[in-house]
Formats: sequence, structure tokens, C-alpha cells
Amino acid sequence: MKEWRRRNSPGGVELHEFSVATGVFHAVKEKLGEIKGVRKLKEVRVLVGELTFLNPEQLKFAWGVLTEQDPLMRGSEMVIERVKPEGKCPNCGWNGPLETEEDPSYHFVTPIFSCPSCGGEIEITRGLEMTVKNIVVDVDEGGGEGG
Repeated sequence: MKEWRRRNSPGGVELHEFSVATGVFHAVKEKLGEIKGVRKLKEVRVLVGELTFLNPEQLKFAWGVLTEQDPLMRGSEMVIERVKPEGKCPNCGWNGPLETEEDPSYHFVTPIFSCPSCGGEIEITRGLEMTVKNIVVDVDEGGGEGG
């Protein structure tokens, strides 16, 4: 059982995926500056929780737009691993997967899940993350792969 609460999102959600992709772009660019002998970024792999309601295709499109003007990053691929939501109940200790539905309005509301065992409010433990898992680069001799 779940209910929905309006999400407080200053600035709206119009550029949600683009702003997230921009953050990833800057984080990866900074990491590339720390790796000796980088010739080319080949891939960035990200973990995206389903409860972020980020659209994977829009994220990939934004990544392509952002990296197009950077010779080191141009042509790199963004690989997205979706993370299923999970939660736990602080009242009775229930722990398990959370079910969500696809609906565009979820960009405006945050789900509140109820425990299937006792009816208490569930704490979300997975599914809200947006993390760079790793990067893959081409390097000159003496360099290494990014982590």
C-alpha cells in the first residue's frame, strides 16, 4: 500500500535529466584530470534508482549533447544500470522490495510506502541513488583504467 506526497522541487523538473547529466559530466571530467595519460573516455556507467524517476533515454541524450564539444569525452557511451527500490520498516523489521508503477506524474510526487506486515511507514533503503559506478578510458602507456 502506498500514498503519494507532492515533491518539493524548487526550479521545477523541466531540466531534471539534463541537470543530472551535467553533474555526471563535471564529476567525470574532474576524475579524468586525475588519471595520467588519458586519451579518450569510452564509457561512463551509472546506477540510477527507479525512485528518481529519471528517464534513461533523456539522460543518454543529455550526455551526448554535453560530451559532443569535449574531444576527450566525445563519443563516449553512458551505460545505465537501474536499481530496484527496496525498503525496511522501523516498526516491525520487515525488509523487502517495493513496487512502483510507471506514470509521468511521479516526477511531481514522492511515494510513501506502507509496510505490508504492520502498516507502518517504510524507510526507502535503495532506489533513490544516482551514482557514477565507474568509467572506462583509453590511456597511453603507463596509464590505467578509471575506477
